[in-house]
Amino acid sequence: MAAAGWLALTLVLAAGGPALAQRLDGFNVIAVPAHPYGSPGAGDALAAARRVGAEAIAIVPFLWQRDPQHAGLVRGEDMPDAALRLAIQQARAAGLRVMVKPHVWVPGSWAGAIEPASPEDWRAWFERYRAALAQIAAVAAEEGAEGFRSARNWKKPRGARSGATSSRRCAGYFRAC
Repeated sequence: MAAAGWLALTLVLAAGGPALAQRLDGFNVIAVPAHPYGSPGAGDALAAARRVGAEAIAIVPFLWQRDPQHAGLVRGEDMPDAALRLAIQQARAAGLRVMVKPHVWVPGSWAGAIEPASPEDWRAWFERYRAALAQIAAVAAEEGAEGFRSARNWKKPRGARSGATSSRRCAGYFRAC
């Protein structure tokens, strides 16, 4: 793993007193079909990360939508709850701290371009987003992940509430999301 692979994570700790921000060095980690969590290949990759000094990983489950204007956000099949649990368990067993950091994937675009067509579509999008984040955050908390961070890099919604509400819902599981 090259030095370019390093990612400085700001991990918001979920334990003890008010939320504390602490710099931890580590990697973003996504599920790969050839080396799923729980496999020897995933274990080897996590061990290699530790050998080069990683203290933490950000596990990245994906939410998907077909295009920026579509309100039909869905949780990806790459990391259902059982796989997320296994990922957290395997990383912790390797001595790594864990942040769970869901991302929205929009083929041929990026999450910042999400812009459903109407206020009603925005409301539907945020309801799906909130539901997915709440489920992912619950699993992360149950498995002892040290942190959770939702992305908020989309354009300001037109005629709809902002994404801040989705993060507040996660605060039931973590002191800061």
